[in-house]
Amino acid sequence: MMENLATHGFISIAPDHRYGTLLDANPNKLGEILLSMPTDIMESFDWLIDQNNAEGELANCIIAENGYSMIGQSTGGYASMMISGAQISFTDIESECEDENASDQIKLIHCNAVDFLESNEEMIENSTIDLQDSRVWATILLSPWNGTVLNQGISSVSVPSLVLTGDVDDTTVISEVNNTSTLLGSNLINYGIFNNSGHYSFAPIGCAVRGCDGLLDISISTNLANQSAIIFLAQQLNWPYSEEYQYPISEHIVWRY
Repeated sequence: MMENLATHGFISIAPDHRYGTLLDANPNKLGEILLSMPTDIMESFDWLIDQNNAEGELANCIIAENGYSMIGQSTGGYASMMISGAQISFTDIESECEDENASDQIKLIHCNAVDFLESNEEMIENSTIDLQDSRVWATILLSPWNGTVLNQGISSVSVPSLVLTGDVDDTTVISEVNNTSTLLGSNLINYGIFNNSGHYSFAPIGCAVRGCDGLLDISISTNLANQSAIIFLAQQLNWPYSEEYQYPISEHIVWRY
């Protein structure tokens, strides 16, 4: 999708996240990763602004005050919601960390997040973690995960949003994505559900590593997702004649709006 957007004139940036790459993945740091990802994105856009103002290949390529759109798959979907206005309750995180009935994974995420926040108290204001970047004007959520830390806070997302997911995703299950879509309220522009598609419908490398046997061909799902992303962004940017664009009609996808 990033490459496809670049062919349509967008500058696409996909930063790595510490403790979240194939080379340094650390599940014990997942709480810290969740809280650091939005900052990584902001710093990436700040870097682009610096490059824009300097001599080089990216000089004078953007109008910085026009901001940027966010796209994220899975955990990236969580980060996209956070940077678009979603909020986390610090009290909720503490409660989950202390809950003796919570699963080991839930406790690990929340306790790691508490430890990180106690070392970065400036991130908490009135018991709320708000990592929104006002420069974001739209977001695309692909099989978005709530990170186990986003509940009603998703309703604070304040930019137009497109959601795409698979109906047999066993990581971010359809009920979770339905709930996310409901909480987005009037900011949800469209919601597409791909038939017979799993968690890696939009990430070919995921299919290559984990396998997508028996599911919708990855070339079909990525092509439909690419078309949908261009249409969504074009309409948000008011490209000429974009009001006439229609989301792809296919036997492989059901649109909710």
